[in-house]
Amino acid sequence: MKICPICGSESVSCVSLSDESLWICKTCSYTGSVIEGDEKLIKKVREEYNYKLKKEKINETEKENEPFLENMMKICPNCGSDNVNWVLPQLWSIWNCETCGYRGPVIEGDEKLIREIRKEYIEKLKEEKKEINELEQENESLEEDLTDEEIEKKLDELLESDLVLDNYEKLREEIISKTDTTIAEIYKSLEKEILSWNDKIKFKTVNDNLTFSYNSEFLKISLDNDKINLKLSFSENKPFDDYKAITQVKSENEKIKIVFFSLNSYDDIDYALFLIEQSYENNNKNNYLERLYFTI
Repeated sequence: MKICPICGSESVSCVSLSDESLWICKTCSYTGSVIEGDEKLIKKVREEYNYKLKKEKINETEKENEPFLENMMKICPNCGSDNVNWVLPQLWSIWNCETCGYRGPVIEGDEKLIREIRKEYIEKLKEEKKEINELEQENESLEEDLTDEEIEKKLDELLESDLVLDNYEKLREEIISKTDTTIAEIYKSLEKEILSWNDKIKFKTVNDNLTFSYNSEFLKISLDNDKINLKLSFSENKPFDDYKAITQVKSENEKIKIVFFSLNSYDDIDYALFLIEQSYENNNKNNYLERLYFTI
């Protein structure tokens, strides 16, 4: 009998009146010449065909379970963005995320992982935005209840703050002049980089300390002759990454923890900035909201 040479099926039919060699198999859709075969040949062809189908199915399953290494890319662990840049060759583990401002080690991820991280990040931003809106509403309510006297007092406080800023340069130079030249230059490099993050960062001198704030104080510096002492503040429940373990942590109360460390070398400036920027972002929720959404 005529059978399909691929699957051994007898369900074959000639599809051309002019070409008797052109047949089609209704079982496996093979098109071409058929063969003559008995029950023994049919059994053999079918066994080979079924083995081939089983092997192809196993290969497809294995391929589906394999990680798509060619699709893996370096991504930000905070927001899932692949817009990350290597900071310095000397610090191979420190990367900058241009989307959310994260600085630190990155991870390898595919599209699936990117979607998961981005979804969590956007939910976090929405929650933070909700908290800020609620805080702003509370502030508006308080301002509506202020008396004329209280408003005048607030204006006086603002004017006094402006005077402090006007005198900052003079006081700053006095503090810096008391320390070693190298330490002074290291401090100036540090200060220049911090102030470049945001033109609304405020700085002032308090009791020979140099402080930086945006929404709230995120850095306090005191200068010794041989080192720079830095103090950062964090919410107790916020993560803090010090993979070199150079800091000391002290809980000031249930909600705030203070992080201390010292700096006396140009080589350590980048790592110091990595730590400081975490405090800056922790004390500045608006920093996230300025970059609220990116393309998914």
